[in-house]
Amino acid sequence: MDNKDFMNNNEALRVDPDAIVEMPSKGRRRIRIIPLIVCVLIAVVFWYYVMQVDNPNYRQKIEGVEVKLVNEDELNRNNMYVFKGTTYQTDITVNAKKSILNRYSEEDFIATADVMQNYPLIGEQTLDLSVSLPSSISLVGQYTMPVFIDERVEGEGGKVDVIVESKGLIRSSEYEYVLKPDADYIYLSGPRSIISKIDHAKVTADFSDFNDVISSTVFLDDCDVTFYLDKDEQSELSKSEANFIDSKYKIMNVTLEVLVTKEVPVTISSVYGLLDGNGINVEVTPATVWIKGDSDELSTVDSVELEPQIDEKQIKDT
Repeated sequence: MDNKDFMNNNEALRVDPDAIVEMPSKGRRRIRIIPLIVCVLIAVVFWYYVMQVDNPNYRQKIEGVEVKLVNEDELNRNNMYVFKGTTYQTDITVNAKKSILNRYSEEDFIATADVMQNYPLIGEQTLDLSVSLPSSISLVGQYTMPVFIDERVEGEGGKVDVIVESKGLIRSSEYEYVLKPDADYIYLSGPRSIISKIDHAKVTADFSDFNDVISSTVFLDDCDVTFYLDKDEQSELSKSEANFIDSKYKIMNVTLEVLVTKEVPVTISSVYGLLDGNGINVEVTPATVWIKGDSDELSTVDSVELEPQIDEKQIKDT
């Protein structure tokens, strides 16, 4: 091979830098995006772990935490009592790592209320709550609870007049219903300031399921009771105040008697019997009357005879 041929061969093997073929830009972007996506996913997982599991500022609402009253004995020695209109529970908000909060339930949180903190204030009032928390958990906010504190009255001190009414009866001209309560009053137990406002109670006995044609008895616990503050029944005790009155009153029975009505003729007789068959007409006004009573007793009654009898010797010609 001569030098001329060798040079020709070298020129054939020479690479031109400007002739390099570059990879398309779309392929390069695909290769660069994959690591970016992986990094984002790792960051999201780490963020979720921090926020949901190990976040030191995670807040959670704890519902139904029981409230315990303290110093009730001391309050009772002063003839004052706490009247419970509702169950003593409260909802609180706490702050801690979620991994810590997940270990506890509402039973692990204890709230207390000192009933002597407002003494000698009586009536409805608000008590500040103290909440005992597990370690590493903090309380968010302050909490209070409404209570009713007053002297208790019962027995003769809680005696209230009562009016009895009925509902659910089907009215008929053939029957008359008579309500017979076994007392004209009931005994209440509760706060003095509330019971002292009551003028009377109205008891409504429900006889919707009444089947006995003779009598039926209901008990006060099965009746609707409304407490009125005046005789004209223009205002009544609020439901919130009524909740502080003990629901178990002295048992009062309400008996319903059903009286059958019947129309019978009115008759009159004479002392010597001289009016009978002698063409003498005696008219009585009214000629009939309505009577009522037990159905068995009325079945034997056909008429009502007037007294005294007509004395024929006292009749004078006119």
